Amino acid sequence: MSNELRTNVLERIVSELNRICENVPDDLGPQTQLREELGLNSLDAVDLALELEEAFDIELPDEALVSFVRVSDVVDAVVERAAAVDAD
Repeated sequence: MSNELRTNVLERIVSELNRICENVPDDLGPQTQLREELGLNSLDAVDLALELEEAFDIELPDEALVSFVRVSDVVDAVVERAAAVDAD
Protein backbone atom coordinates (compact mmCIF):
# COMPACT_ATOMS: atom_id res chain seq x y z
CA MET A 1 0.00 0.00 0.00
CA SER A 2 1.43 3.27 -1.07
CA ASN A 3 2.01 6.15 1.30
CA GLU A 4 0.83 8.46 -1.47
CA LEU A 5 -2.55 6.71 -1.59
CA ARG A 6 -2.87 6.88 2.21
CA THR A 7 -2.01 10.61 2.16
CA ASN A 8 -4.52 11.28 -0.63
CA VAL A 9 -7.25 9.37 1.21
CA LEU A 10 -6.58 11.20 4.48
CA GLU A 11 -6.64 14.58 2.73
CA ARG A 12 -9.94 13.76 1.03
CA ILE A 13 -11.51 12.53 4.27
CA VAL A 14 -10.40 15.65 6.14
CA SER A 15 -11.82 17.80 3.35
CA GLU A 16 -15.15 15.96 3.41
CA LEU A 17 -15.38 16.09 7.20
CA ASN A 18 -14.78 19.84 7.08
CA ARG A 19 -17.68 20.09 4.65
CA ILE A 20 -20.03 17.75 6.54
CA CYS A 21 -19.39 18.56 10.21
CA GLU A 22 -20.19 21.80 11.96
CA ASN A 23 -17.50 21.82 14.67
CA VAL A 24 -14.22 20.57 13.24
CA PRO A 25 -11.14 20.98 15.45
CA ASP A 26 -8.05 22.65 13.99
CA ASP A 27 -6.03 19.54 14.74
CA LEU A 28 -8.31 17.16 12.81
CA GLY A 29 -6.23 14.10 12.00
CA PRO A 30 -6.10 10.31 12.01
CA GLN A 31 -6.79 9.97 15.74
CA THR A 32 -9.81 12.29 15.75
CA GLN A 33 -12.91 10.46 16.96
CA LEU A 34 -15.76 10.67 14.50
CA ARG A 35 -18.74 10.70 16.84
CA GLU A 36 -17.28 12.05 20.08
CA GLU A 37 -15.17 14.88 18.67
CA LEU A 38 -16.86 15.63 15.35
CA GLY A 39 -20.45 14.72 16.19
CA LEU A 40 -20.70 12.59 13.05
CA ASN A 41 -24.14 10.98 12.91
CA SER A 42 -25.40 8.15 10.70
CA LEU A 43 -26.59 10.47 7.94
CA ASP A 44 -23.23 12.25 7.93
CA ALA A 45 -21.47 8.87 7.77
CA VAL A 46 -23.52 7.85 4.74
CA ASP A 47 -22.72 11.19 3.07
CA LEU A 48 -19.02 10.67 3.77
CA ALA A 49 -19.12 7.10 2.49
CA LEU A 50 -20.86 8.09 -0.75
CA GLU A 51 -18.29 10.81 -1.43
CA LEU A 52 -15.39 8.44 -0.76
CA GLU A 53 -16.91 5.65 -2.86
CA GLU A 54 -17.22 8.03 -5.79
CA ALA A 55 -13.80 9.61 -5.31
CA PHE A 56 -11.90 6.32 -5.07
CA ASP A 57 -14.20 4.06 -7.15
CA ILE A 58 -14.78 1.66 -4.25
CA GLU A 59 -17.68 0.30 -2.23
CA LEU A 60 -17.84 0.60 1.55
CA PRO A 61 -20.21 -1.87 3.20
CA ASP A 62 -22.97 -0.29 5.29
CA GLU A 63 -21.99 -2.29 8.37
CA ALA A 64 -18.48 -0.84 8.20
CA LEU A 65 -19.82 2.69 8.58
CA VAL A 66 -21.05 2.09 12.11
CA SER A 67 -17.81 0.42 13.17
CA PHE A 68 -15.57 3.39 12.35
CA VAL A 69 -14.45 5.16 15.52
CA ARG A 70 -11.54 7.33 14.35
CA VAL A 71 -10.59 9.01 11.10
CA SER A 72 -7.81 6.42 10.78
CA ASP A 73 -10.45 3.64 10.64
CA VAL A 74 -11.99 5.28 7.59
CA VAL A 75 -8.56 5.79 6.00
CA ASP A 76 -7.67 2.13 6.54
CA ALA A 77 -10.94 0.90 5.02
CA VAL A 78 -10.69 3.14 1.95
CA VAL A 79 -7.02 2.34 1.35
CA GLU A 80 -7.67 -1.40 1.71
CA ARG A 81 -10.53 -1.33 -0.80
CA ALA A 82 -8.75 1.01 -3.22
CA ALA A 83 -5.65 -1.20 -3.17
CA ALA A 84 -7.83 -4.25 -3.87
CA VAL A 85 -9.42 -2.49 -6.85
CA ASP A 86 -5.97 -1.56 -8.19
CA ALA A 87 -4.82 -5.17 -7.82
CA ASP A 88 -7.67 -6.47 -10.01
